[in-house]
Amino acid sequence: MGLYINPEDTSKEEWLETYGFRFATFTEAKEQLIPNHMIVCLVDNGAFTAAAILYNAGEGTEFSCPNDSRAKVFYIVGVQDLLSVEPKLSRYLTGGAQ
Repeated sequence: MGLYINPEDTSKEEWLETYGFRFATFTEAKEQLIPNHMIVCLVDNGAFTAAAILYNAGEGTEFSCPNDSRAKVFYIVGVQDLLSVEPKLSRYLTGGAQ
């Protein structure tokens, strides 16, 4: 089902603004991706937002689908910062995630 960040001491929006670099589109974020960083998609689901870690190409495809009309913002975030709020990410990194 994917990996999502949910910081304990702040909102995911505030956390992403503090630790990430913001981009309007997945393509822009992907073009600026640097080593030891990953893309996170903040998606508006109506009743709530979700911040998905795009840990592989499949996740990137899923969250950048042009048929998905939900509002989205993309962030580039350092892996170490992501691990601080989602330790399960380490399992995906050893499997060759981006």
